[in-house]
Amino acid sequence: MERQGHGPLEYSDQRLLEELLMLDPGNIIGGDLQQRLHKQPEQQLTVQQRKMVLALRNYASTKKAEELLQQADIRAHLCPALLRASPDVFDLSTEITPVLQALAAAGTISIPPIPVLYASVALQISRMDIERFCSDYGNNDTYQSDKELSSLITRKERVIDQQDVKAIVTRRRDSSVSSLPFVAQLRVTLRICLPRIFAGIIDRSSGGKPIEVHVTAHDPLIMEIIHTINSSSIPVPVIVIADCKYSFATLEHLRDLISIRSEEFRARGIYLTMYGVNSSFDKVHIGVKDLTPEIKAWLEHELGEDRVVVFEQDYGIG
Repeated sequence: MERQGHGPLEYSDQRLLEELLMLDPGNIIGGDLQQRLHKQPEQQLTVQQRKMVLALRNYASTKKAEELLQQADIRAHLCPALLRASPDVFDLSTEITPVLQALAAAGTISIPPIPVLYASVALQISRMDIERFCSDYGNNDTYQSDKELSSLITRKERVIDQQDVKAIVTRRRDSSVSSLPFVAQLRVTLRICLPRIFAGIIDRSSGGKPIEVHVTAHDPLIMEIIHTINSSSIPVPVIVIADCKYSFATLEHLRDLISIRSEEFRARGIYLTMYGVNSSFDKVHIGVKDLTPEIKAWLEHELGEDRVVVFEQDYGIG
């Protein structure tokens, strides 16, 4: 099936990719590119910002990552690392990036030496049933179609035993992930340990205000996680607010359904320019080119009026 080019970069995926790149100190993205991109048209970005946006859009739209993961020889090299890693995207990235770098350097497999591509591969793998993906990695068979590969990209519910929470937090603190800023470490750990209630983080620290952790319900483990990560001599002020109806994982699932249905929407004349979880609103934001009241009402009815914000946005088409 001929590919129609790259789609728009999902809002929350861009955040993840920026933080994944921070795992390598040589690839830190300065500032909060995601917020700048969300607030202003691409043509208003600086040349350097635009280059980064295009790189993310080209490689994070999953197409190149999907092509790589269809190759049996790449699966054979990746699966030993995947089977010992947790399903968290940051742990996956830490495990597979050295493998991909070595393969690229050796020239045994054609993999462009682009850090954002490695991050995109990790992002795709985090959405797969890894055990099923690797069940026959010793074979030479390849996945014959995008549909067969896409069937593996189903978000698995991650259930973490409460007894393991402290060990997980400590292991992450002692690993290369500790090079991430405090807010990024906190976001990643809460996503792993408390996916049912974690709804997002709003960082207001630049204005002298506490960092806000938003949840759907209180749980004593939240403060334990915060205190374990926030162990510096000058702790960062953090408050926990139970004001959200939906968890981040729930909204991510809706975001993934939108991605699956994007071609259906296009066939109806609905052209999405962006879609992704926005923690500030506890909803999925959907940008639509040439939005009409009828399209807005239809999307809200299909996806849940209390779960989405539909707005007009004419830039960002892939």
